[in-house]
Amino acid sequence: MKYLIIGLIFIGIGIIATFFPNLIAGYSNLSEHEREKSIRNGFPMFFSIMISLMGIVTIIGYLMSIWLENPSVAQNTAMFSILVGALTILIIGNFLIRKNQRN
Repeated sequence: MKYLIIGLIFIGIGIIATFFPNLIAGYSNLSEHEREKSIRNGFPMFFSIMISLMGIVTIIGYLMSIWLENPSVAQNTAMFSILVGALTILIIGNFLIRKNQRN
């Protein structure tokens, strides 16, 4: 049950971050020029989609653990989605923020 709640929290954070991008860690510390570039390059939307996707994968893992009657599936799926999602956000997000920075 806790993985269902974790998944719903991730989806909620994804929805909130869509409307309030300043809640994203480090986003408010960007210069005005970098913020404009990141919005133009789609970073806030990418962040929201990735966080929501992490929640969806966690919920799917929870449902698979019920179906397979193996609770470790939910734990492993949640951990995998969090690690892969966080790394993806860091790598691609940094690229989206810094893309075309010289212009």
